[in-house]
Formats: sequence, structure tokens, C-alpha cells
Amino acid sequence: MNYNLTTKFDEINERTRRPPKNIEELTETKKYLTEIPGTIEKLKQDISNCMDIYSILDDFNYEFSGSDQEQKWYLFGAPQQIVSVVEQQSQILEKQKETFVKQMEEE
Repeated sequence: MNYNLTTKFDEINERTRRPPKNIEELTETKKYLTEIPGTIEKLKQDISNCMDIYSILDDFNYEFSGSDQEQKWYLFGAPQQIVSVVEQQSQILEKQKETFVKQMEEE
């Protein structure tokens, strides 16, 4: 479950950071960024369920490996990390938009 959720967050992160090649891709990326909060909300329930499983295993004194612990906390912090990336990318996209508009005006 953790792997599937982590993979989804990695896909969101990769898509968010992909630089647009033209104004059309920039528009698509900006639209995608507006959809991310809804996607995260849907995934939060799955994250909560996963954390409940970790809690149950903790109650039974299950010994997690170091990588299991890292994955657990990565998943816990993934929504906030994605929100931070979205904010950064929004600023970068605005600058790229200005560049694309200037290029279009010159042509």
C-alpha cells in the first residue's frame, strides 16, 4: 500500500516539475497544478489507512527496517512536500509564461 501511494506521489512530483516546452504545455501544466489539491485529498484517506496499519504493527512491537521507517515518514510528509513543489512551480511557470508571451510578440 505504501509503495503504491509513494509511486503516485512520485508521479505527481515528476509531472509537476516537468518544464513546459511551449505555451500550450504551460497551460496544461497550470491546469494540472490546480487539480493536485483534489488528488491529494483523495489520497489522504489511503495514507491514513496506511498509517493505521503502521500503528497496529507498532502496537505489536514489530521491528521495522530502516528503509521501512523512511518510507513510512516519506509517505506521511508527501502531501505537504507536493504542496510546496506546486507553490514553487507556480512561480516558475509565471516567469516562463512571460518569456513565452514575449517570444510570441516578437514573432
